Amino acid sequence: MKKLIPALLIATPLLIAGCGQNNDDGNETKHNTNTESTTKPKETTSEQNYKDITLSDIFADGKPHILYRANPMVENGGEDDKHQSVKVTDTSIDESSVSQVIYVKNNQARQFFIDSSDDLRLGKFLKLSPDEILKKMNHLAEIQEKEGDNLAPSMTTTDNFTNIEKFIYQKNHKIEGTGYNFSPATDGKFETDPENPNLKLRTKEFKPDFTAKVKPFKYNGKTYAGISPYDGEILITEVPADTEIELDTKKDKDVHVIDYKDSEDGQKEADEKEKDFDNL
Repeated sequence: MKKLIPALLIATPLLIAGCGQNNDDGNETKHNTNTESTTKPKETTSEQNYKDITLSDIFADGKPHILYRANPMVENGGEDDKHQSVKVTDTSIDESSVSQVIYVKNNQARQFFIDSSDDLRLGKFLKLSPDEILKKMNHLAEIQEKEGDNLAPSMTTTDNFTNIEKFIYQKNHKIEGTGYNFSPATDGKFETDPENPNLKLRTKEFKPDFTAKVKPFKYNGKTYAGISPYDGEILITEVPADTEIELDTKKDKDVHVIDYKDSEDGQKEADEKEKDFDNL
């Protein structure tokens, strides 16, 4: 995915000291101080205007929603700051490729995986309602199955609605990120297994799907927000105005908590520390 790393503008304040300063300098300093004191609260207030919501909250409202995995150009902190909010570049939305369309209702999901299609761009999807998208994607899946193009399909799909599995990754009792299986039987990658190979893989590797939030943006009069890994595609959906999506952090009986110390990565690190010369 293409990324734009924002430039950091570093301003070095001019220190004015000594009693030899003239009145003009004093007035200018006073003016600058007043300007800063009125500007900073405005920026803080703007950030506080966003209402927080989680994907779990969205899924629980009983209404249909569409989630998109897409790769518009973004600004983010990169690998050095995987928890920094991601900002979508407005000019890249229309032609952004979409790899997954997820229809969600009543905490159940049906997925459509788009392998390659110049015709199915994010801008097209965002102009339609969830039910219109489901109808079109179902029709497209039927056409593709009828044509029998199994060697190079432009789209694959999960046939049935399935419950959504949620994962919380924690390290040293701190939430590091979240993950979701929108189709626990396959997750788009694995064959059906009663023992759920997806869960096994997740407990084996400490690798959260999402570590940051996508800042809200407007398109065609609607507001969209989402969550993102620091090095992959974003996951977005429509939200109420002035609302942003926070990472899920609530632990309950329906959530799989994956602790770093219990993962293969964590156990390997513990073994290496035990063998470290300083710890012998």
